[in-house]
Amino acid sequence: MRTGIIIISIAGLVLICAGAAAQQEMRSTPGPGSGTTGIRGTVDIGNIPPVQAVQSGDWRVAVSNVPTVTMAAPPFVHAGSRYLITWPTGESETVTIAQPGPGGWVRVEPTAEGRARWINLTTARSISEMQ
Repeated sequence: MRTGIIIISIAGLVLICAGAAAQQEMRSTPGPGSGTTGIRGTVDIGNIPPVQAVQSGDWRVAVSNVPTVTMAAPPFVHAGSRYLITWPTGESETVTIAQPGPGGWVRVEPTAEGRARWINLTTARSISEMQ
């Protein structure tokens, strides 16, 4: 009887060891009976390189792809007409338009010294036609 108990005990230990060994073996696809996963090795996060997150040097900013905007002289401005122009500073002057140009520029009649003069009407605060 003792021999039978010893044999049954040994057989039981063999089955338990076989079952434990089967759990260590893994299948390539998950599912029932895939076993347990053992993790080996260590993860070291102590060797992270230093990061300098400070501005060094001058900032350089560039604007690109800006559309070209051209403004015409106001449509009511005609060559040969006189206008009272009030500038943003509050100063006023009377000019006679010789030639309207692009970008709001107009050539006015020559000055007393006979020099040609161009002014930009887009900067004027007000423009009044004179009779």
